[in-house]
Amino acid sequence: MGTDADIPRNLCGMSICGCSAIILTTGRLAMKKMAFALACLCTSFLGAGSAFAGLQLGGTRLIYPAHQKSVTITVLNQGGGLPYLIQPRVLRGLNGPGGAPFVVTPQLFRLESDGESAVRVVKLPANLPSDRESLFWLSVLAIPAGDTPPDAKMDNATLSKISGKGVIGLGQKIKLIYRPDGLPGLSASGGKLKVSRSSQGVKLENPTPFIISLASLDVGGHAILTKRLTVESTTLLPFSSEDIPFSGLTWPADIKWQTINDGGGLESWKGGRS
Repeated sequence: MGTDADIPRNLCGMSICGCSAIILTTGRLAMKKMAFALACLCTSFLGAGSAFAGLQLGGTRLIYPAHQKSVTITVLNQGGGLPYLIQPRVLRGLNGPGGAPFVVTPQLFRLESDGESAVRVVKLPANLPSDRESLFWLSVLAIPAGDTPPDAKMDNATLSKISGKGVIGLGQKIKLIYRPDGLPGLSASGGKLKVSRSSQGVKLENPTPFIISLASLDVGGHAILTKRLTVESTTLLPFSSEDIPFSGLTWPADIKWQTINDGGGLESWKGGRS
């Protein structure tokens, strides 16, 4: 059972095929509605890519090595004949705000059915930590283009016109991980997770400079990660810890867990009796 942001999850209480549905209703308040929409996206974990309905991203996370000038990810529209208006942006947190030190191009574009397009992410000048990874979120909003002409200008006026018709928008978020150069021990980082007893249940500690995304955790035969947990509580930032409430455990116990790697695959680890 996984609880990472790459695994299907309804963040807004309105779920369509495992993804959020965002109703954009008032043209006059379109930008406010858009801010709300971007705060209510969700993600899906489907093999090597992340997808909802007919829209698919070319990965479940995007790694940004510090030495690169930019990184790209592919957006594919397999929506059965529907064109979409696509608006990508980078957020500082899962539910916003914006203002992350990255710019995304194109900022708004039309994606025809069975089409694909590359989204480019460029880091802006900013003093991010050099001794650990930093976590951001790439948010991709898709709104059915409806009767918008294919040659319509892709700007906020076009977006406002469509959102004023009460259309339903769908979206995703995937992790954007900024990785400084020269950090040691990436391949073994997931296995260095420390799991111990706490007053609430289980304490998780990440002693590494890398972000650890947990997909599953088993303590003494008990599956610790439940649907009640948030994405934040199962994404351990570098040099951080997290307490997970869980009752009925007997210690010491055999411990097993799975983490999600750069490619979206699962890696299995075992710990001694703790």
